Amino acid sequence: MNRIPLPGTTTAGANPLAIISLVLAVLGIPLIFCYGCGVVLSVAAVFAAVIARHQIARSGGREGGGGIAMIGLIVGLASIGMVLLGVVCYILFFAILMFLPADQYYSLLLAGIPSLM
Repeated sequence: MNRIPLPGTTTAGANPLAIISLVLAVLGIPLIFCYGCGVVLSVAAVFAAVIARHQIARSGGREGGGGIAMIGLIVGLASIGMVLLGVVCYILFFAILMFLPADQYYSLLLAGIPSLM
């Protein structure tokens, strides 16, 4: 059911920083694999979402978009978490390889290339 606002009242529009936060967070996910560009966008999305939520809380109901800012915050933090998980896996992979004996190391390398065995 459509609600018609009373004369003399206005509806609360979404905070622009909340929308920017969501856009940055969504753009940051595919750009994670592009030399870290996604990390910069995700961090910017988190900061924009926090500022937007603060502005929405201080507006006293004149601004909306709290849900948009929360989604931008969650998606931005999730993409930062994915990057951190990837870095930890990368470090662990090479740390494990460093402690393997040479014969096991080469057998692991050759396991992916059956034509060279």
